[in-house]
Amino acid sequence: MGEKLTTLTRWWFLPALLTLVISSADSFFFALLPKWLFITLLIVCFLLLLLQIALFFSALIQRQWWRALGILVGSFISIMLLCLNLLFLMVSAGMDNAHSSRGPASFICEEDSISCTIRAEIPDSALSQAVGEWMDEQLGGYYTGNVTDMQGLVDFYGSALCDSLRPSLAEGYAEQVEYEAEMVKSYETPQFVTYSLSTYLDLGGAHPVSTDRGATFRKSDGRRLSWDIIRNGMSSELNNLLVQTLCDYCGVDDETELEGMLMDKDVSDLPLPKTPPYFVENGVVVVYQQYEIAAYALGMPGDTISYDRFSPLMTGWAQELISE
Repeated sequence: MGEKLTTLTRWWFLPALLTLVISSADSFFFALLPKWLFITLLIVCFLLLLLQIALFFSALIQRQWWRALGILVGSFISIMLLCLNLLFLMVSAGMDNAHSSRGPASFICEEDSISCTIRAEIPDSALSQAVGEWMDEQLGGYYTGNVTDMQGLVDFYGSALCDSLRPSLAEGYAEQVEYEAEMVKSYETPQFVTYSLSTYLDLGGAHPVSTDRGATFRKSDGRRLSWDIIRNGMSSELNNLLVQTLCDYCGVDDETELEGMLMDKDVSDLPLPKTPPYFVENGVVVVYQQYEIAAYALGMPGDTISYDRFSPLMTGWAQELISE
């Protein structure tokens, strides 16, 4: 062991140089590196620092004072760089904890005749743009601010809704108005994440109006899934699957009974739901909104179709998302 250290002492500058290069790269590319790689490189630098310490004592034993001084300086620089990287790691962990501990963005307006509540779970920073754009579209699509600022977005739409409802209340068209919207993360895997949005509006009429929508986002690039996950040439198979799903939902046995419950819709050529399909734990949610194909009494026709039944219709890239 002593002979090996003596040999290594001749190359005393290599551990310091490697530590300098790796630590600098770790610091410079901190925001781009996966956390596991950053930590791995940090461990390598720590091991190189231990080697420098061993070389320092070997140089002292051999009375190689200038080498010992050089190793000491290199070790000091290595320690400073390691401390800097540890600081980056601690700040990153603190930001992650702060992000995860934050409650949802929310707007609450409680007046004499108006009750308006909007809540939205704050998405991960990597998907904040894609999720924010979708949330904006669902609430109206006319927000001109930064959609990654979820609190600003819900404040804008909450205030706009309250402002638009006050004249109707003042003119006596309604006595009480209630609106509620909530966006939550409903399912997540290493490949994708799904957010769902439910809304409820009661203008004091015959009955309230509700919606139930969702969207699935691919984590690698933020792509939002739509009906383009269906392969070309599968329209007939998809229609059959929609018919089966609607029959199950309505509790009927054949297409003739189903057609009688729909609003002028030919079950042999059903329109696709305006709400794109989205992935949840046990399958793909396919749902029509109120009044889209049936009367209010039928609610929101649709259901969760198991992946086994739905995936044969999907494109290859969409199948890869659910393959693990």
